Amino acid sequence: MPTPRSPNVDKRSDERKQAEKIYLESKGSLKLVEIAEKLKVPANKVRKWKSMDGWEAKLSPTKADNGKKKQVERSTSDKGSVPRKRGAPKGNKNAVGGRGNPKAKPPDATKHGGYSAVYWDTLDEDEKNLIEDMPKDEEELLIEQIQLFSVRERRIMKAINKYRNSESPVALAFSQRSERKRTFENDEDKEEYARRIAEKVAAGERLPGNEYSVFTQTDNKDQIIARLESELSNVQSKKTKAIEALSKMHIEHQKLDGGNKGNDVVRMWAEKVLQNRRDSDG
Repeated sequence: MPTPRSPNVDKRSDERKQAEKIYLESKGSLKLVEIAEKLKVPANKVRKWKSMDGWEAKLSPTKADNGKKKQVERSTSDKGSVPRKRGAPKGNKNAVGGRGNPKAKPPDATKHGGYSAVYWDTLDEDEKNLIEDMPKDEEELLIEQIQLFSVRERRIMKAINKYRNSESPVALAFSQRSERKRTFENDEDKEEYARRIAEKVAAGERLPGNEYSVFTQTDNKDQIIARLESELSNVQSKKTKAIEALSKMHIEHQKLDGGNKGNDVVRMWAEKVLQNRRDSDG
């Protein structure tokens, strides 16, 4: 379980505090991208800080309080009306699966985040930092995905060329190594075992070193190439779909924003990659 943070100690970074200060002093008029440029941090990180620290609520706390009060007033209004009976009428099939139905199945906690805390506990620090630094912008996610597809595509092509240039009709497809190990209850038993083995080696009763076995499996290189080419087509298809989605997204953004120079650069890049992909297929 994660260690609970002390409510009296602010463990936020200086950049995070400074970003909030700049935003509040500008009364929300300064864009998050401009704040990120001032502090030289990623824009998605500033967006995350804004959401986690509740900058909007701090900027207009009275507005947030009024919203809560209105919600309570709506729920307690119409005191003279007849209270409604909760639940579906008897015999109604809509009640099947509800909490009050004894035959109801338990809800699937994986669909509403019930296991999110357990999932987070299984991650190490590097994985948590990776998730926290993951871009929230759809365009950045698509570009990152296209880059990963390109790396995967290149690796598969290198593997295909390696097998094609091989003079042998077969190639190594699988290799497994196994070895026997001994467990000890304490360090004294381990030292005693090592001492006796050393005596046997010195007396010529045993050869030095440890034994292990290796199991290997070979396969026809043409079959390996066929499997790699199938995987290559799959990766290229996903890459093409991601590029097309990125192009459509930029077109929609241009319609809304009236054109943007940064978007034009990325759009041209995406169209160029897509055209090269079509040329290679043709």
